[in-house]
Amino acid sequence: GGTVLNNEAQQVTVSGTEVTIYSSDPGNPFTIDMSGKNDRVFNITNGASVTIRDAIVTGGAPASGDGGGIHITGNSTVTAINTRIASNAALTNGGGVYIENGTFNAVGTTIALNELNTMGGGGGVFVRDGFFNATESTIESNEAAYGGGVCVLENGVFNAVDTRISSNMAVAGGGVFVQDGFFNATETTIESNEAVLGGGVSVRENGFFNAVDTTISSNTVSQHGGGVLIVNGTFNATETSIISNRADLGGGGVYAWIGNINTSNATISSNTAGEDGGGAFCGNSAFNAIDTTISLNTADDGGGVCVEYGTFNAIDTAISLNTADDGGGVCVEYG
Repeated sequence: GGTVLNNEAQQVTVSGTEVTIYSSDPGNPFTIDMSGKNDRVFNITNGASVTIRDAIVTGGAPASGDGGGIHITGNSTVTAINTRIASNAALTNGGGVYIENGTFNAVGTTIALNELNTMGGGGGVFVRDGFFNATESTIESNEAAYGGGVCVLENGVFNAVDTRISSNMAVAGGGVFVQDGFFNATETTIESNEAVLGGGVSVRENGFFNAVDTTISSNTVSQHGGGVLIVNGTFNATETSIISNRADLGGGGVYAWIGNINTSNATISSNTAGEDGGGAFCGNSAFNAIDTTISLNTADDGGGVCVEYGTFNAIDTAISLNTADDGGGVCVEYG
């Protein structure tokens, strides 16, 4: 407990075996620091199973490739308990954690202050054709071009339970970027993230984002989709709140273009757009709202909802106290 290990000459590789690495003093983590070594910290491969408990993984920065802190391939599994993966960097994808054909289980774990050195994905976490399961964990203050906190691609699956994704930055998907993959959020908070497109979440190209009892709040963008951006993807929200997000252009709460928005027993409130759709913008898309409250949103057109070449279906839904120059509640153009 408390020991700093900083004398490794190269990455620690675990291949095809089962290993547990833990602090001898529970609650007092040891540190593995690869600063200045131009390599990642851990490479887990060839079906290995690794448990890391009460640890700090830091300083990883490979001269090339993916995964600054932990790199997982070859159907391997890593379980991190009460672990901090922080201040790592990668050249391409996965500043903190990179997963391809593997699984990462995070319990009470923090992934913070990781970044990428090129226009890649997943400052904190990158998942492709693998699984990331987070419980009672935090992903914060990471940076990337796509998915400052998390990037999920090509059949990747990210399951978040009672987890916070906050203060991350990206060009697209400040908190989360999903493309041709799945992100399932339960009792999770996505807040105070920043991007050009999709401040909290960006869902693209057959991606799915499913939110249950989740809060998406106080995220900001300089263009579209303060809370959520959908481009040819699907966003499902049940018992979920999308509040106090801001877009300088369209879709303060949610912006969809060639996509689907499905809400049930949800709240879209106090969001702001500089142009269209304070609560939601639905362009060439379908917005299906059941038992949903859309209130106190602000925009130039469509304070609550702006529909352009799209469809808005509302059942048992309240649209109230929204503000706009045109269409305080709902503005429909070519829809």
